[in-house]
Amino acid sequence: MGVMVDCNLLDLGQIGEEQRRSIIEYVRERKGVKPKDLGVTDAYLRMVRSGKARAGDGLLCQALKYVTEDELKLLLKGIVPETRASLNDAVKVIATARVDPEFREFLLGLIKEYLGDYITTLQQTWHVTEKDIEEFIKAKRLKGLSDKTIRDEVHYIREALAELNWVLTPDGVREYLAELAEDGEGLPG
Repeated sequence: MGVMVDCNLLDLGQIGEEQRRSIIEYVRERKGVKPKDLGVTDAYLRMVRSGKARAGDGLLCQALKYVTEDELKLLLKGIVPETRASLNDAVKVIATARVDPEFREFLLGLIKEYLGDYITTLQQTWHVTEKDIEEFIKAKRLKGLSDKTIRDEVHYIREALAELNWVLTPDGVREYLAELAEDGEGLPG
């Protein structure tokens, strides 16, 4: 679990009324926090949630004790953490991002912030399939290589891929080549 929010380190004046309500709603609905845990009565909490009463700094601070820093970042952007989106939602988001530049910037910013590491890894990873091998064979045939030569090359390629679990990453390839060099075996060729 992430680091919980420390109220003393926040400028509570910057957190608007709607954001305060969404934070309180979040800890009530998602974290199962009761009004007494927040130091208020049911009736008062109902008034806050319906917008009839203001969520003061004291109540906000109590609620923030149940929120991690990452959750707060999302809540302040108007995103409720951990809500599961459907595939349909994902398609709507992408369709909107294609036509709305402002929305696209916002979405890409979020992706970079919350999925950046994952995307960087993804860009550097290639899962090799049989289809890739077939494409390789087709390309070699077009170059006029004999079936025996192609068979030999494919044999070595398959051996190398098996060692790499059929996944190519820059680090994986470097390690593989370093091991080959240590074993004193040059690449076939």
